[in-house]
Amino acid sequence: MISSEFVEDKFELACNTFTIAMKEIEEKSEQYWNSLTKEQQLDVFCAISRRIYLGEIEQQGSYRYILYEIFGFDTEAYIQAQDAGYLAIHNSIYPGQNPSDHVKIDVLTREVERLKKKYKSMDHDGGHYNTAISVLEERIREIVQNL
Repeated sequence: MISSEFVEDKFELACNTFTIAMKEIEEKSEQYWNSLTKEQQLDVFCAISRRIYLGEIEQQGSYRYILYEIFGFDTEAYIQAQDAGYLAIHNSIYPGQNPSDHVKIDVLTREVERLKKKYKSMDHDGGHYNTAISVLEERIREIVQNL
């Protein structure tokens, strides 16, 4: 049996590793942005704005639809775009929805994806992970139903 202290330590390590990786990605993208001329920055901004307008306003697509179909990214982009704030932007476009609920959904969704990834890599019974995933997914459904 794995001790709860062991699990907590591994969880903390994974969270710290994730935070460091996201910070490195952010720094890299900021360096790239700062390497562009003002004209190039405007070109990139307009290209992104057109795609967001197409996906959000014209097609009223889901977060995934816009990432995968409009921008042409693969599933690897989900967390990175979410960390950059795009999911919050996407969710705030539709009126009458509580932004704090979207933050909850965002955090819970990240945790579900992290647990699913961890569970897939396990070579022993991870029933408690399945239970945690199920509970979190149910909570996400509850929040979404109340939007």
